[in-house]
Amino acid sequence: MLSELYIENLAVIQKAEIPFAENFNVFTGETGAGKSICFQLPACLFGGVTLVISPLLSLIKNQVETLKKKGISAERLNSTLSTGQRKQILYNAAAGKYKMLYVTPEAIQSEYFISFAQKMFI
Repeated sequence: MLSELYIENLAVIQKAEIPFAENFNVFTGETGAGKSICFQLPACLFGGVTLVISPLLSLIKNQVETLKKKGISAERLNSTLSTGQRKQILYNAAAGKYKMLYVTPEAIQSEYFISFAQKMFI
């Protein structure tokens, strides 16, 4: 489980002077420390879709597969999917079919994702 809060990571984030919106949270820690439960549990308890942004395709794939096996509706959106697949995933997300949507940084910069996010309760 999570044993340490990495203050030096927080300092790097603050030094970048990124203007985060109110109620936006950033959490860092060592691999395998249990960070995922910090957003997976609230995702299951609250309404809307929880958006998880990660550049790690294999981690995304593994977490989505694990969540699905446990009966939690989750999907991934990244460059390995066709345009049709990405559109279908966003359509399903807009219809409330997923509790969690894992997205890569490049995917959140696309026009289709921006349009989706502006209409959704995330």
